[in-house]
Amino acid sequence: MPGALHGQPEWVEPEGIQAELIRHGFVDTKAETVDLIHPVADAEGFLASFGVMVKWIINTYWTVEQKEQYEDDFNKILVEHLRLSMVETAGISNQQLYLSRLGYHSSLHAK
Repeated sequence: MPGALHGQPEWVEPEGIQAELIRHGFVDTKAETVDLIHPVADAEGFLASFGVMVKWIINTYWTVEQKEQYEDDFNKILVEHLRLSMVETAGISNQQLYLSRLGYHSSLHAK
């Protein structure tokens, strides 16, 4: 998947950014990457933050047949997968997962 969602790949990698700045008359330039972590509280938070990107990926890369077959359930399946991944990462028990599905979120804690 290309990293230039905005359609301008020259502004993605530090070398390309530096070349563009120089091309536009800037001197003594330095371009470097930084880590950007966007924390999300839970699986639903991920979908709220990145749902537009998920939709873009589906519209860009899925075939018509894939969309017809999977699109309606995709977000639900993604959220469930992320929940299970978060449970495994946090060491949350199956009982705690069951309680969280019933709405008892305050009872969740790592082992």
